[in-house]
Amino acid sequence: MVYDFAGNDSMQMECVAYVIEKAVCNRCNAVSTGIEPTINGTSLGPKALGFILEYYAKRSTAETVAYYFDVLYGFGISPNTIWNARKALRDLLEGQYKGIMDTISQAPYIQMDESWIKINGKKGYVWLVTVKDATYIVVNPSRSAVVLDLHFSRLYDIPVVVDGYAAYNRFAIRQRCWVHLLREAEKLAIRRGGNDLCQYDRLLRMYNDIKNMGRASAAQCRDLEKHVLEIAMSYGETHKFRTTIEGAAPYLFTFLRYPGMLPHNNDAEQDIRDTGVLQRNVRHKLCEPDGMNVFAVLVSVFRTCYKQGIFPRIAVEELIKNPDWSIFKPPNIEKKADAVAVAAISS
Repeated sequence: MVYDFAGNDSMQMECVAYVIEKAVCNRCNAVSTGIEPTINGTSLGPKALGFILEYYAKRSTAETVAYYFDVLYGFGISPNTIWNARKALRDLLEGQYKGIMDTISQAPYIQMDESWIKINGKKGYVWLVTVKDATYIVVNPSRSAVVLDLHFSRLYDIPVVVDGYAAYNRFAIRQRCWVHLLREAEKLAIRRGGNDLCQYDRLLRMYNDIKNMGRASAAQCRDLEKHVLEIAMSYGETHKFRTTIEGAAPYLFTFLRYPGMLPHNNDAEQDIRDTGVLQRNVRHKLCEPDGMNVFAVLVSVFRTCYKQGIFPRIAVEELIKNPDWSIFKPPNIEKKADAVAVAAISS
């Protein structure tokens, strides 16, 4: 028995009884079973599950989603049924979640950030890594570097844009986020004025000069680093921000040696800000490891779908019809052949 929206564009829920045919091979006794119209753990069909995924990622609680199904679609449903549907979606999308990490691990550079969230009244953390076409999220009670070792260690050799958190020292090639640094300098300039305002202005002018610079040689990067260290010395020996700039200086110009890399992790920060706002509404069961995993998988797939130009509910329907379907579609044979031909001519 499957409960789902009726066919075509109808938004009425209906119950359909499916008979799943089985056949036995006369030669080898292998059993072939017809494709089921839904997934284990829920009696809701593909269209309804797709809507539950989108409602979830748009900050709707289980109670709110149950209300929508009752009032809008005339289908009474309990919040616990919504939660079970989310767990079933997690199981369905687990392979796509792993595929997101596989894709990110092949990127030329990445952006990372982490932010605290409330988990059962205590501090927890969202960890996030993002590239142009994918976002991967981990929720954990800890901000320890062990989280990086457990979930992100395969990315350690990829150039990364991060803030000044010491745990990111595990990455071999780092770009320190200029925007984070300038934000700290600006706060000091507003609060103290005088010399702090002058040094903030110097840092800001330097950033504006280099952010669209493109590429620079190792010698040019060393000269730029010296300039930053001069600014750091201007803050005075006892100024705490001086230590911050001195520690950041060797990693402020990495982006000039890696074409396409950005001098900031604004994309990661925007993603994690939206994720932090989201969990305030959908924190139901987030205090449990299972709930953290459901949150990470569903939101990662949701954000990646939108970056790929795919409606998440369409992804759910496609996956139920075809388990081999993937968010990341390889180029078709003709395009791949053209790319190989162009590469051959170029070489």
